[in-house]
Amino acid sequence: MRFLVFSFFFLCVHFVKAQNQQANSISGVIIDREDSAPVQFAYLYLKNYPDFSALADEQGEFKFFFPSQFSDETLVISCIGYEKKEVIISSLSATANKLSLQRQLLSLNEVMVMPEGNSIEEMISKAIDNIPKNYPDKRHQLRGFYRKVSTNYEEFTKLVEAAVLVEDVSYQKDGYSGAC
Repeated sequence: MRFLVFSFFFLCVHFVKAQNQQANSISGVIIDREDSAPVQFAYLYLKNYPDFSALADEQGEFKFFFPSQFSDETLVISCIGYEKKEVIISSLSATANKLSLQRQLLSLNEVMVMPEGNSIEEMISKAIDNIPKNYPDKRHQLRGFYRKVSTNYEEFTKLVEAAVLVEDVSYQKDGYSGAC
């Protein structure tokens, strides 16, 4: 039995060690070249292997994982409203990279935002009706961001994007009189 436990432990350690040798990562922050403000939700991907990708967070911080055989590939950083930037991965350090993007003026002919099916008043009414079912007894905050980008590897062809912040600092469930 001891031999079996020891063997299992040895295999687990070996597996974890092998995984660490096969994957590399780089991390850093993406900033605006003009005012050094963080670029929120910038998209990072390998130029020749776009399935390896990452998304920067609200502070522009990112952590990008890639297989070690791609360490000489080109990393592309893009965000709407900024010029695309290409960087060779081997020129970056593993941590504390500061990558700056140059602003780019975009002009759109027309943008239409329309809900599918229901009117906006209906959707808001339904959301308010569901507050007692969804909120806990304590203060609640929900942040969400969704982005679906379609490209032809040269330019953006379609973008679907949504951001939401819901906060209710004074909500109390029925019968609950404690402080939030």
